[in-house]
Amino acid sequence: FVVVTNLSGQMFTFDGTFVWRGVLFTNESRFSLYRADGRQCVWRRVGERFADVNVVDRVTASGSKVMIWAGVCYGQRTQVHFIDGILNAQRYRDEILRPIVVPFIHNRHLMLQHNNSWPYVARICTRFLEAENIPVPAWPAYSNMSPIERVWDALDRRI
Repeated sequence: FVVVTNLSGQMFTFDGTFVWRGVLFTNESRFSLYRADGRQCVWRRVGERFADVNVVDRVTASGSKVMIWAGVCYGQRTQVHFIDGILNAQRYRDEILRPIVVPFIHNRHLMLQHNNSWPYVARICTRFLEAENIPVPAWPAYSNMSPIERVWDALDRRI
């Protein structure tokens, strides 16, 4: 069985994998739109000669990154949110928790799992989640156990 503790310190006991069907796993990830390895790509068809029009210079990594936040749970996902600039606790509450997470969780009666990054565990966010009666299970810092890490890995491989 699994014991989960929410923000209020209440403990919930579940058997086996049942607990994970009731959890929304969320996280953000940064993606580089271009590889910064200094190489060039040549796009041409088989038999087509080498020509300058087929050469695409790789762009340096600066200015070519995008930060994305999303959540996944058993058989479902949240909308994707693009983060412009630095995500602080107030922005996390106002741009992600209030408009995306709260309606998603309340409609499905889920717990919220997010990592222990500062914006997520800041007082403004923990109080907001308590007021919304959204349970948050304890989670180790810097953990890669969340299923959304696999989503980010698959997306990064396709970019």
